[in-house]
Amino acid sequence: GYGKEKEFLRELYGSAKVKFEVIKKLISERDWDFFTAVISETDWVQHFFWKYPDDPSFEKGQTIILEFFRFIDEELKRLLEILPEKTSIIIISDHGFGKAATKGVYLNKWLLENGYLFLKDSSQVREKEKMLNLLLSLAKAPLAKKAKKLLPDKYKKRLVKAMTLTKDDIDWSRTKAYALNMGLNVGCVRINTEVVSESKRDELAAELRENISTIRDSERGRRVIERAYLKKELYSGPFIEEFPDIIFLFTREYAPVKSIGEDVISTFSSSMRPGVDHTMEGIFIGAGPFFERSYECKLSILDVAPLIYHLVGVPLPKGIDGQIPFKILSGIKQ
Repeated sequence: GYGKEKEFLRELYGSAKVKFEVIKKLISERDWDFFTAVISETDWVQHFFWKYPDDPSFEKGQTIILEFFRFIDEELKRLLEILPEKTSIIIISDHGFGKAATKGVYLNKWLLENGYLFLKDSSQVREKEKMLNLLLSLAKAPLAKKAKKLLPDKYKKRLVKAMTLTKDDIDWSRTKAYALNMGLNVGCVRINTEVVSESKRDELAAELRENISTIRDSERGRRVIERAYLKKELYSGPFIEEFPDIIFLFTREYAPVKSIGEDVISTFSSSMRPGVDHTMEGIFIGAGPFFERSYECKLSILDVAPLIYHLVGVPLPKGIDGQIPFKILSGIKQ
């Protein structure tokens, strides 16, 4: 309700205000070679107030978000006024925001249908998921909201776990591949090395990448996978086995779901969909004596760390990802 919104906004403004006061105090107390701070409130305000356009509170939420960002801008202005003249300033986000996915892609359903994944008891898994869907459909009822507040977090987690697909539901003696570790619009598939030999692992991974990448949404007539990678194409080093064998980047309208589901692709119910979610595209703003003025370009987040090392005059560590983005710098030799 409105009272809850007012209380949350008051906490957001108060929290951000305190952070900026602490930042200014720390900066003024000593000479810094490098200083960093995180303002998380810009993330929280969007999660809470960014609704779907068909939501009655959409316009109100957009106004609240804009006003909060104006407040952050004013705090940044006051902070910049106390910085030394030749300070290099970087403002960066590790992700962006946009309309959340409207459809879910159930990779484990596809693996099950195509003989790569097997369940111990498929009927039991279906019953668990029916119970979860029922719980989600009731989640917005007044009584359910009160119960949610009273129920301790550890019991909430146990309740969700009891109604979703877990590793205990999978028949590992026959399963070749499974998808459990997922988030946002990134789906991950792992090969079960207890069943698939090491000599066949790369072959199976390539096969799955090719076949899963062709999944299409028949209603919209389009593919749901934007890009797919084998782990060796993205990762290296002594901990490469910690990563999944295949990584799928979904188009923005779709999100991976780890449960089995009724179909490989299905539309999220209104009780399941958030208004907004993180996107891959964030922001980068660089200002100061070493940055080109009024220059716009695309920049990889991997290049930010090399850039900071370069600005403070520290050699790049061996094996670091990314490169120094000289194209955005002025008066610095390569």
